[in-house]
Amino acid sequence: QEDAKRKETIENKNKLDDIVFQMEKLVKENGEKIPADKKTKMEELIEEGKKASQADDLDQIKSTWEKLSKDTTMQEVMQAVYAEQASAAQSEGAAPNNNDPASTDSEPAADE
Repeated sequence: QEDAKRKETIENKNKLDDIVFQMEKLVKENGEKIPADKKTKMEELIEEGKKASQADDLDQIKSTWEKLSKDTTMQEVMQAVYAEQASAAQSEGAAPNNNDPASTDSEPAADE
């Protein structure tokens, strides 16, 4: 029974570590694009996740994972970053849905 609880703790800790990693990566790669209030909130959630993961307490790990997974800050930041990227791509004329063959980066025809 102790082994089963330990296994459950490890599995939940891995889930928590995964979401913390995703949040850290998002902040690290897009820090300058994230509004200050959202960045601060994400950094707080990351820190909370790390602390819970180190505590090795199953209930704390589960509740922190649930809190992080339900918090909308990460989704809001991702949407803002992707919207900004799409806007930048359109302004550069490289919109992914652009049907103009001259502006695509396709490979040359095979019959050359």
